Amino acid sequence: MDKLLHFAAGLAISLTVSFGTGEPVYGLTAGCVAGVGKEAFDSTQRGNRFDEMDMLATFGGALVGYGISELVDKEIHSENR
Repeated sequence: MDKLLHFAAGLAISLTVSFGTGEPVYGLTAGCVAGVGKEAFDSTQRGNRFDEMDMLATFGGALVGYGISELVDKEIHSENR
């Protein structure tokens, strides 16, 4: 369940930033930065650690968000021709 939450967070961040800026790569970047930042923060907490698999789950969600954003962007631009 934890990995699914990380994936969902990466997806949500990626889509929000992508559609907010009109730049899917910004969404991908934001999702990945959030994944690294969350794990870096966790590593400073007693009883917690940097979890690479959590980070990768967040990256995965961000990547799927990037793909969706690119597809939507291409569809919108093809309709405007």
